[in-house]
Amino acid sequence: MNSLINCMIIGMLCMGMLSCAGNSSSKENTSETNAKMLKDNIVEMEDSLSRMAGSNISPTAYNLAHFELINRLESYYKSFPKDSYSAECLFKIHMLYSGLNSHMKSVAYGDTLLRAFPDYKNKHLLLESMASPIVTGK
Repeated sequence: MNSLINCMIIGMLCMGMLSCAGNSSSKENTSETNAKMLKDNIVEMEDSLSRMAGSNISPTAYNLAHFELINRLESYYKSFPKDSYSAECLFKIHMLYSGLNSHMKSVAYGDTLLRAFPDYKNKHLLLESMASPIVTGK
């Protein structure tokens, strides 16, 4: 059963990477298409993680899926650094690293979010989340 789930995860990762290879004639059209494709890939991976949460998947495969989501979120941010959705991507990366107990990376992405989007709508939640490892001593 685990090998079937692992094969499905690997298949999804491969399909996600292949689906990013879009080709349009117009730069603006290509940019909009790429943004939509990246967002769709992010949503797909988030949905996959939600379905995996209640299954008997191995911890290694589950963590691998988290890192794939982080890669997709980071890819969107790097491709569209001024886009408002990039702020959400950085926040999600921050929260994912925090959930994986990688607090240094979590705080680093929180700092990046604050520098790139100083008026971020969830700034107070972000600051509280960044301070949490300090307060709890983690």
